[in-house]
Amino acid sequence: PLMTRSRVRFSTVEIREYPMTMGDGVVSSGAPVSLDWEPIRVIRTTVAAIEIQKIETYLTETDNVQSSDKYLMHHSKRPAYLSSWARYQILRQAGFSHAQIMQAKLNSEFHHQQRLETRLLDRIEATERRVMELRQQIVVPHSASSQQKVARRVSWAPTVSV
Repeated sequence: PLMTRSRVRFSTVEIREYPMTMGDGVVSSGAPVSLDWEPIRVIRTTVAAIEIQKIETYLTETDNVQSSDKYLMHHSKRPAYLSSWARYQILRQAGFSHAQIMQAKLNSEFHHQQRLETRLLDRIEATERRVMELRQQIVVPHSASSQQKVARRVSWAPTVSV
């Protein structure tokens, strides 16, 4: 049978812009931020209009950038990253006090520490299971005949006579 490829095409898209708010996740440093539930605005447009806007933005942003850097600006595989200072500024602009932001930072650090401890305990438990498995594989002789066999194996060393 002939296999046909399925295709999906989009003619229009809906873009939702959300405000940033205090998050409850774990971050490497600083206070976490996340998207709020209600969008600020919703834009309905065509895919063609988005592509044109991307090109215009690219040309505007890269006017003063060398051509070798233009490719890297829009083709980076690294995830987006906000510094702790940038997150602090976002939260201050959203109306959170310094004390609230510091409390969120402490909560994040506490949960980060808990995750590290859990990972360490998981590794210890895995090591203990492996040691138990290895102990079960060790054969210890119990009968007198097997003890004699062990004794015979040990007594093979040559003796020196004078």
